[in-house]
Amino acid sequence: MDQDIEIKILNEEPAPEPERNAKKEIGQKVAQTAVSTGKKVWQSEARKKVTQTIGKGASKVAAKSSQMVQERVVKAAEEQAKAQLEATKERIRQTDWQAEAKKGVAATLRWLSKQFKTLSEKSAQGPATEDQKTADP
Repeated sequence: MDQDIEIKILNEEPAPEPERNAKKEIGQKVAQTAVSTGKKVWQSEARKKVTQTIGKGASKVAAKSSQMVQERVVKAAEEQAKAQLEATKERIRQTDWQAEAKKGVAATLRWLSKQFKTLSEKSAQGPATEDQKTADP
C-alpha cells in the first residue's frame, strides 16, 4: 500500500497570461481608484473634524505652555528679589555702624583740613588783587 498513485490530467491547458496592455489597464485603474479614494478621504468631514480638533488642541497646549513659562519667570524673579532683600538685610545687620561713622568723620575731617590749609595759604599771600579774584573763584 505504499505505492504512489500518479494522476495525469490530459485535457488541461495552462491559463493564458493577460496581455501587457491588460496589465497596464489594471494598474491604471488601481492607481485611479487609489487617487480617488485619497481625494474622498481628504475631503471627508471626519478628516476635517480631526484636523480641526488637533488644531484646537495644539493651540490650547501652546497657550498653557506659555502661561506656565510666564508663571515660572515671575516666580524666579520674585525669588531673586527676596534673596537680594535678605542679603541686603543681613549686610545691614552685620555692618559695624560705629566703624562706618568713624570712617565718615575721618573723611570729613581730612576734607576740612585741606580746605583750611588752602584758606590759610591764600590769607598768607596777602590781600588779593583784582586779577587774582577773577582767576580764583
